[in-house]
Amino acid sequence: LTVNAEGSENTAWPENAWPGATSYLSQDEDIYSIIEKAQEAYNKGNHKEAARLYRIAAERGNPLAQYRLGTRYFLGEGVNKSAEEAFKWWKRAAEQGNPDAQNNIGRMYAEGTGVKKDKQKAQEWWKKAVDNGSGHAKHNSEMFNKYDETYGSENNLRISVDYDSLNDK
Repeated sequence: LTVNAEGSENTAWPENAWPGATSYLSQDEDIYSIIEKAQEAYNKGNHKEAARLYRIAAERGNPLAQYRLGTRYFLGEGVNKSAEEAFKWWKRAAEQGNPDAQNNIGRMYAEGTGVKKDKQKAQEWWKKAVDNGSGHAKHNSEMFNKYDETYGSENNLRISVDYDSLNDK
């Protein structure tokens, strides 16, 4: 599930959204079990336990867990809300090719949220995300090019936020 800047729900995020997206399943069966337990905790409304479990898998280098932990920090679900922590975890996932994390890093650079504002880095991350299939990054890059200096949430920017497949329940 994705959420725009105003918090409105958009579309489902498919698990195979980028090349090798399902490779995290074969990285380490133990990590997959941890991610599955984190998702179950999240679905039951236990966000603190979900964040704790995502952290375990994220610290082991799993990009899906890193992305989801970053999302917990961005939204303040189960952890103290922190744009800086969200950026840190999303960047780790983005560097491993996660297009939603790449889109989010682009937006954070564009707006200066949790990181120093940098238009060039925003465009670089959005290009990577678009190359990996992110429609949100394409939208954000186009909005950025259109509005440039007035780029912000009033222009319906999109941040990719995965709600752990809640829409599948």
